[in-house]
Amino acid sequence: MKNEPPILTVEKLIKRFGGLVAVDNLSFTVQQGEVLGVIGPNGAGKTTLTNVVSGLYRPSEGRIFFQGKDVTELDAHQRCRLGISRTFQLMRPIREFTILENVMVSALFGKGLDLKSAQNRAREVCEFVGLKRLKIPIESATVLELKKMEIARALASGPQLVFLDEVMAGLNVDETNEMIETVKKINASGVTVIVIEHVMNVIKELTHRVIVLDRGRIIAEGSYEEVSHQPEVISAYLGEEE
Repeated sequence: MKNEPPILTVEKLIKRFGGLVAVDNLSFTVQQGEVLGVIGPNGAGKTTLTNVVSGLYRPSEGRIFFQGKDVTELDAHQRCRLGISRTFQLMRPIREFTILENVMVSALFGKGLDLKSAQNRAREVCEFVGLKRLKIPIESATVLELKKMEIARALASGPQLVFLDEVMAGLNVDETNEMIETVKKINASGVTVIVIEHVMNVIKELTHRVIVLDRGRIIAEGSYEEVSHQPEVISAYLGEEE
């Protein structure tokens, strides 16, 4: 993994919203096959970073390279076709559709498949993440099923890099452990994973490396054990709790 060129390179990335700097001069790389954790208090810039790298927002400054290709000016759907995918904290499924149909939409538009191929792809990724009740309406789905559906939608386009934005939120202990195993399975299949998460035991269990953000800047980087004992990290989280 370390001998290969990075799958993702972020160089001096800045994102401003008016006078607010949400992402402040971030530079880092992600290796092929890595599980990278991104942690930090609320408002640290984690989701904004995801939005900028996935193409939902354009950066104010800086460059983004995916597999050596400069994707800074590409739209989200173009980056998706290249192999960058993501989940959303606020899930917005099509409520008139079943679980399977929601995942099919991602296969249709994210991977450019025809209807039959999209259905086959959707069934494949639903089975992969452990979804069984594929024809139920969204209103009948459990929280865990909705979370897995969100991951299945992200996988339907066949990504090489996927952002998982707080996919453990709202799950109980058993469901969280099940989801951890699902993420490990995704990574074992060859997909590079960036996990944005507040649950520290999830970060400890899943990640090879962790980046800690505070006020849009990287304040620590290293293994979970390395960053969890750094004073800046402890201070950032204590500040959130206060």
